[in-house]
Amino acid sequence: MSHTSDFLAASPCWPPTCCGGRRDSTVGLCFRPGLGLALNNRTYTAALIALPFAVDSLWHLWQSRKDRTAWMGTIAFAGAACLGVGGLLLYNYLTLGDALSMTYLYYDPSDKLGFGWRHNHPVFPAPLPVEHSFSRGLSILQDNLLLLDRWLFGFPGGLVVWIGLTAYGWSRRWSPLLIGSAVSVWIGYLLFWYPGYNETGPVYFMETLPAMLLAASLGVQRLLQKPIAPRRRTSAIAALLMVWCTASLLFTWQTASVLREDRAGLAEAEQTLREAPANSLILIRPNASSPGWKQDLIHNPMGLDGNPIVARWFDSSKDSLIRQFPGHQAWLFSLTDEGSILLPIYAEPLQHSFTIGNLHRLTGTNLPHPNHGNRLVRTAIEGDHEAGLLVLGRSIEAYPGTFIAEFELSIRGLESDSHSVTLDIATDDGATILGHKTLLGPIDRTLQQVIINLDEPRMLEPRVHYNGIGDVRIYAVRLYEAVEG
Repeated sequence: MSHTSDFLAASPCWPPTCCGGRRDSTVGLCFRPGLGLALNNRTYTAALIALPFAVDSLWHLWQSRKDRTAWMGTIAFAGAACLGVGGLLLYNYLTLGDALSMTYLYYDPSDKLGFGWRHNHPVFPAPLPVEHSFSRGLSILQDNLLLLDRWLFGFPGGLVVWIGLTAYGWSRRWSPLLIGSAVSVWIGYLLFWYPGYNETGPVYFMETLPAMLLAASLGVQRLLQKPIAPRRRTSAIAALLMVWCTASLLFTWQTASVLREDRAGLAEAEQTLREAPANSLILIRPNASSPGWKQDLIHNPMGLDGNPIVARWFDSSKDSLIRQFPGHQAWLFSLTDEGSILLPIYAEPLQHSFTIGNLHRLTGTNLPHPNHGNRLVRTAIEGDHEAGLLVLGRSIEAYPGTFIAEFELSIRGLESDSHSVTLDIATDDGATILGHKTLLGPIDRTLQQVIINLDEPRMLEPRVHYNGIGDVRIYAVRLYEAVEG
């Protein structure tokens, strides 16, 4: 849960700053690292939260530039921030080999900030692309603020109450910093295309709650300091608490009804699993059209001793999985108009076609397929691309037997018998080569095979090594079991 972890990391930054009013190096060293941890968890949100801190720190340093304590506090803040940034850069380097590349952008470069077409996963055509614009960002901001208004205190109008308490308890020194931290996140997410999972409130605003609640608490503190008779004060507080609790209970009941309706089929589905025959292996196949609770069924509190055993369906591993439980009957969990049912399934010979756009690469590029508008061709061109792995990174779980990795490819622009490409099947994340084949070009578009025999279950990874010479095009990559007849 990245949002709750970020909430926890960022929360300690505020109380010592606002309640103690201290700015020395001790506060910076003890509490600012929370923002560093948040930076490695949810980078953009943490940067937006830190922005008012940084502006405030520099402004205070300018005003008190002759004060040694101000310099120590600013240096401590900067040092903690540098530790967070350094940790993030180290993580990027260890993961991708490039300190400045973000891991989520490596997976999908179109998930970057800004406007234009987003969510263009690198396959062709892109699935469910979104054209993000400033007006769309404002619409998402409006929706999230309305959600915040309902979820902040557990009743509609909570944001109005927060504004009132914050204004009443206004602190010239601290209120702008607290409000700025929250508003910075609100405005910053105008640049991001995805609104977030909002079933229980605006999830992208979760990390702003510590600052918002502290801003409101200044107003509560001022209210409690008013010269009111103790009995009247107690009665007023009790009345407000009763109204608050009543409104929150009504809101909770209404919201729970909506969530309960969304998960109405879960109880029946769990009963279906409990009534499965003995020694059952049940595969669950969540997809985009499945209800959200479907994946919650994949739970094995007794491990492999459970009855039934419930597992997720993967096209790349289901046949191997079924074979690993020869004493179990395999079932596919399915939802129908009449309810949930179990359909018997059986292991079939492994046969998998890889999507070229989903295969990783360390060199080369993707081009549109000349014969199929919704496919890609993995391409490496001499002079444009260095030697390296042109295809890698997708593994299929296989079982004892004979398997064939088949590559549809062409090699051009070479003299006769030039070594341009090596095909192989790897396992152990590329550490072990089970079989390989060296290709001497040029080669017209044709099928090339690497055949291996397995004595035990292994993960198989078809790969293509490009030697940096010639024009190589990979049209298709398949992996299947060699079956007699």
